[in-house]
Amino acid sequence: MKRKKVYIELIRIIAMFFVLYVHTGYFAMSHYEVAGSRGSGLLAFFLMCVALTCNGLFFMIAGAVLLHKKETIRRVLWRFFKMAIVVVLFSLFQYACNYWHMPAMGFRLHEFFKLIYQTNIITQYWFLYAYLAFILILPFLRMLAEKMDKEHFVYLMILYLLLNGIFPMIEYFWENEAFGLIVPVVENIIFFPLVGYFIEYQEDDVFRKKKILARVNGLAVAALIMNMLYAVRTFQDTGWAETLDGMTMLVGLAIFVDVRYVFGRCRMPRLLEKVVVWCGGGMFGVCLLEPQLREGFFFLYRCLEPYIKWLPAAVIWLLAAMVMGIIIMYVLKKIPVLKKLF
Repeated sequence: MKRKKVYIELIRIIAMFFVLYVHTGYFAMSHYEVAGSRGSGLLAFFLMCVALTCNGLFFMIAGAVLLHKKETIRRVLWRFFKMAIVVVLFSLFQYACNYWHMPAMGFRLHEFFKLIYQTNIITQYWFLYAYLAFILILPFLRMLAEKMDKEHFVYLMILYLLLNGIFPMIEYFWENEAFGLIVPVVENIIFFPLVGYFIEYQEDDVFRKKKILARVNGLAVAALIMNMLYAVRTFQDTGWAETLDGMTMLVGLAIFVDVRYVFGRCRMPRLLEKVVVWCGGGMFGVCLLEPQLREGFFFLYRCLEPYIKWLPAAVIWLLAAMVMGIIIMYVLKKIPVLKKLF
């Protein structure tokens, strides 16, 4: 069995923590709504702008892990089929949980399959549907990825930044309608996997060069500041903070290449590597059971928040939820039928 890359698993863990954080509402993610001081509010804006990198990080991981593989279309369809079964099974679990909390809605299988076809049973599962779409276009993305060079990469980054960062900001301040140019290549399920693949497999590995890393991090800091200012302004104007996907992308890029650089050069102790890989292998379980895990351990936040403030309490709350999700995932992997799906 091929040895997993520790930094990929570490990025996966970071991204999953960010996912949980994004779903915490005003207890953490949107704490700026109830912050008692300016410092606390700015910290909440900062953490929100960092945590929103989660989806991009996951798709960059997918590109780094899958786009280099040589697979037949039959193999790709088998990969899709297994994921689709997982989506159906855990959507059924979520539907049953909803029924448990709201018996009046009834438990109807035909309604369940209708919901699964039309939309997500729960909002959080939109990512699984996006991932299914990514799997379907894998053969085409692989051909595209193999032909990418530095010039194409830079061009792609500029396109994404313009269309999802600069133009939306101009539209907001000028009160214009959204720019009508449709460029499919900057869709997340195409753009981020290509970015992840390029970072991982381009020939001279420019993202391990300190000069390039300094530039990436400089852009990320500027993007983070701009995103925070934009979030504060939109919150003041509308009561809801918004961010710019193009700026979020630059922050996510910096996280990916920094973790890759540090943990690609500096080896962890072997035991710690095993712990990281073990935890990374359980992140899919955390994703599938995220609402239950987050709600189930919310009591920790309630107990701790009066004594250690909102952020440390939120971190402990979410880490406990993740640990339980990892344990559950490894228990599920012991079940023969489910083991084949995971």
